[in-house]
Amino acid sequence: MRIRSAIQLDAVQIAEVHVNSWRTTYKGIVPDSYLDNLSVAKRTLLWEKQLDGGNEGSKIFVAENEAGQIVGFVSGGLNRLESMPFDSEIYAIYLLEEYQRQGIGELLMSSITSFLTDQGYKSTYLWALEDNRYRFFYEKLGGVPKGREEIEIGSVKLGEIAYGWDHLDRLKVQK
Repeated sequence: MRIRSAIQLDAVQIAEVHVNSWRTTYKGIVPDSYLDNLSVAKRTLLWEKQLDGGNEGSKIFVAENEAGQIVGFVSGGLNRLESMPFDSEIYAIYLLEEYQRQGIGELLMSSITSFLTDQGYKSTYLWALEDNRYRFFYEKLGGVPKGREEIEIGSVKLGEIAYGWDHLDRLKVQK
């Protein structure tokens, strides 16, 4: 497994991981009609914009398998919410289902943590759906629930938990 910085040409594969991960991870949580209507083409446009360098101080890392296919990604940077008492945020982390529980998530978290530390950030957080069966991954890494909010996805209200690390060095990942 290889972890590297994402480049513009990765947008389509990142979008495919994003859509496929949502469909497997959130099945039974998010309405099927919403998941069925997720579009790789629309997500590709989103990731092309992200990779275009428009988000100074943020970064995207990808995990590639032996064949060079992207199987996961993580993105993070400056905290986007003034209400959260952290200076950085992990915006997204997704892995294809068949690559989960192999330590790849920890490698991705290690990469984004190193980047955030190098940028001078001291703390971070991320949001996870309350019903996401994989959210305990963040607790394993030392994340502490720091907030809760309700969001609406596909006309359904869902709980979301903010997991935070007051100090980046407390994010327990392989270095």
